Amino acid sequence: MKRRSSHLIAAVVVVIASIATISVSAAHSVGLSRGAYTATPGTLATELTFARREIALAIPTIDTDRDGSVSHEELAAGHATLAATFVEGIPVRADDSTCPGSLEETGLSDQDGLWLRLRHRCNGNSSTFSIHFDLFSSLGDGHRHLATAVADTPSAPVVLHRAQSRWTVQSGVAPKPSSAEWFLLGLEHILTGYDHLVFVMGLLLAGTRMRGLLLMITAFTVAHSITLALAVTGVVAPGPRWVEPVIALSIVYVGIENWRVGDRPGRWRLTFAFGLIHGFGFAGALQEITLPQAHIPFALLTFNLGVEAGQLAVVMLVLPLLWLAARARNYRRIALPALNGAVVLAGLAWFTQRLWSLGQA
Repeated sequence: MKRRSSHLIAAVVVVIASIATISVSAAHSVGLSRGAYTATPGTLATELTFARREIALAIPTIDTDRDGSVSHEELAAGHATLAATFVEGIPVRADDSTCPGSLEETGLSDQDGLWLRLRHRCNGNSSTFSIHFDLFSSLGDGHRHLATAVADTPSAPVVLHRAQSRWTVQSGVAPKPSSAEWFLLGLEHILTGYDHLVFVMGLLLAGTRMRGLLLMITAFTVAHSITLALAVTGVVAPGPRWVEPVIALSIVYVGIENWRVGDRPGRWRLTFAFGLIHGFGFAGALQEITLPQAHIPFALLTFNLGVEAGQLAVVMLVLPLLWLAARARNYRRIALPALNGAVVLAGLAWFTQRLWSLGQA
């Protein structure tokens, strides 16, 4: 029995500590870009929006000062490189022939965005265009491209990714929205949002009383859903430069409080306050890519459902292990302090990295 308990404690430590000690650079690795595609007979006009840091990583020669972003001067100097990269990286075909493309204009936008306008001219009066988003090979593995067909009104974005990189646009026709795509996007966002997951782990480590855990998880969920909606709709939209360090501090605080007080009544109130901050973090990805106003409610609902499903899956995986491990004799004396220590160290690492990035900006 003692050996079985030791093995169980070791399993719990590995499951949780492996998430808490994952590379700080991996947090929120799902990159997003947006494309508005306007098809008219013989011509496809495209406006793309990317986060500046992703362009700097995908095309290192653009980022001449190596600060992880793109300035106005770097954008102007790198026009030819951008033209070659995007025209070749997003080939367009119509009537079984390739349409010549050109980069017409570039610029920088708020929320650290970078936009580009492309135009492809095809022979004849083709109205159906096949778009191959080959740029995924230059972007991160988790990158998602939100493609919108602009007809009389913009369509709900279609989510393109490495395994599904082709899309067809027809003049005057807007594709129907897919709830599954936005749900999966939210699911991926939480499962690769390691800072949010470590915070949830810290809540689960606070104690094993079902009522207290349910109150904390519910408070966190309600709070981050509120601020996610407020941020995406533009009601309150604080910048990620201060939100991300505060999220890291919330992780540190939870780990330290677990050491000091453990499972105490009323802790859900503090969890609610931290959940409001984490909601702004969830919104960061959607804020970087401006969505058409008409489709924000649909995208927000399905994205948030994906986030909640991923969070629930993690809780259902970890919580039974914690309940079983809590029965072991050495759990509270050895394993629990070690796990809380991993939570604190992960939070401190993220906080240090984000402060450094803030100072470099």
